[in-house]
Amino acid sequence: MAKNGVSFNFKSKDFEKFLKKQTQSFIEEQSIEIACPNCDNKIAITSGKNPCPTCGQVIDFDTTLKF
Repeated sequence: MAKNGVSFNFKSKDFEKFLKKQTQSFIEEQSIEIACPNCDNKIAITSGKNPCPTCGQVIDFDTTLKF
């Protein structure tokens, strides 16, 4: 029994999965501003395929984390 009669069952693998999922979700929701590699126009991109509004170049932004 734990101190003061309180017990805590911590599952580190479950906590690790939770943190990875939350981190991945947070990153996927963010946008960043970059220069288009084709026309140098500044654009905001998010996770996935992002067409440049100026030249149409598709920028595939992969935010998948490799743990």
